[in-house]
Amino acid sequence: MSSKLFHIVFISCCILIFNCSLAQQKPNIVFILSDDAGYADFSFQSSRLIPTPNIDRVAKEGVKFTNGYVTGAVCSPSRAGLLTGVYQAKFGHTTNFIQGVKYNLPLDSLGLPTNKN
Repeated sequence: MSSKLFHIVFISCCILIFNCSLAQQKPNIVFILSDDAGYADFSFQSSRLIPTPNIDRVAKEGVKFTNGYVTGAVCSPSRAGLLTGVYQAKFGHTTNFIQGVKYNLPLDSLGLPTNKN
């Protein structure tokens, strides 16, 4: 076997072994969803009002995603869209309130439509 071919085979094997070892590591993802929390409400974002030392440590040791958006302007529809992976307007959940209901959901309400895929 020529020296050039040996180097190509050797480097290919090293890359394959390295990629296999990386594929076995599962990511450790912490997703924090909170209602009515603004961008600067946590102490790692310079807030002095409420100390958040544990969230600060996670932000310092991990990766922060600071550019995001939701497809609903209020909490309940945006949470429903996040949990289902479907735009909340597709299943009719666009506000926090249901027309004609003052306090609680009607007893015959099952939440999300069961006939949608």
